[in-house]
Amino acid sequence: MLPLHVLRNEYCLRCRVKSPRSTGTKILENVLSKLNLHPSLIVDYGCSTWRNSQYLRSKYSSMSVKIDITQASKPDIIAYPTKLPLRSKCCDVFLLTHILMFLRSSIEMSESISEAKRVSRIIVIECYHVKNPSALKYSKEQLEEMFLRLNLKVLSKRTRRDMENYVLSFSNEES
Repeated sequence: MLPLHVLRNEYCLRCRVKSPRSTGTKILENVLSKLNLHPSLIVDYGCSTWRNSQYLRSKYSSMSVKIDITQASKPDIIAYPTKLPLRSKCCDVFLLTHILMFLRSSIEMSESISEAKRVSRIIVIECYHVKNPSALKYSKEQLEEMFLRLNLKVLSKRTRRDMENYVLSFSNEES
């Protein structure tokens, strides 16, 4: 299996998407509107163009912190998603953009989502099925079972055969 930074460099640093925001960010906007929330701090893990945090920072006058595994994307912090150097509950929104499918195992996937949950109130997960044999294989059902095990509630989702987008929050027992 290729290391995360190798796959990230192969796919994400070559991103040519021109849209100012992703599908996950669009559904996050709907959730924030319904909840009447305006995030003050957004953590963006993994989008090498930083388009989502730039868009949200502009729309909500928020601050943002960019985190990635590779210096090539010019993040504010370099860290692996299973061990974030952030205080618990330090941010309102955590964007986990196109990272999960590049991890080494479903255990790391769960640990990364758990870390996002530890540091934020709302999590946006975006992943797609990469055709590289080194990429992690998973199903929508596996992701949703993982969310249940981690006591996360799906506030909104948009899925299709090749991509999943979720906005998650704590289940009612933890709110």
